[in-house]
Amino acid sequence: HVVGHGHQVAIFWDYENIRLSTQGKSIALAKAIAQAVDSRGIPRMKYVYANWKGAHTSVTQTLTSMGFSQRNVSMGKQNSVDIQLSVDCLMSAHQHPAISTFILITSDKDYVPLIHALRGLGRKTVVIGRDGSISKALKQSANEFVDLNAVLTDPGAETAREEEDAMPTMSYEDAVTCMKEAIALAQHINKPPIFPFINTLMQRHPHWPYSK
Repeated sequence: HVVGHGHQVAIFWDYENIRLSTQGKSIALAKAIAQAVDSRGIPRMKYVYANWKGAHTSVTQTLTSMGFSQRNVSMGKQNSVDIQLSVDCLMSAHQHPAISTFILITSDKDYVPLIHALRGLGRKTVVIGRDGSISKALKQSANEFVDLNAVLTDPGAETAREEEDAMPTMSYEDAVTCMKEAIALAQHINKPPIFPFINTLMQRHPHWPYSK
């Protein structure tokens, strides 16, 4: 039985956060990710983000075989992947209304605002990450969480937890306004608009409905 068969999904992988090992476990992890992704619908787009300069050939070949397009992000600025992935994700949500589910492969809590913006647009969100290193806020923000550690321990098992109403949602327009005001404030006080700092400012916004 294929869950979500017929539904279009989009997959965005923060490779700087969850990497494939070159020591032999990469195949098992790649299969676990592929299984979790493919069971949720028809992939409309599959992007993996990192600074690919000097990347191991076996890793890039594995990612290509999984159908992922590699998006190169310069690591000149802190959290460059977070920002580029978030922008691409929200643009895709607006340009492709037929995509019903957005899958983020990451354990980084800085993606909580992005997930809430996607849910505010009526999209289902799935986070695939490692239970031991993922923040509670990220797990609770998504509709569903898939623990890679559990999948790797038992290839036949997959742990998913529904969190449909775990936290309130924020409209896309309010989220964008909140982000713009946070960036403007950062620039006003001469702080670099890196994602963690912007995230902190957004959480202090009077209209921000989520707790950490």
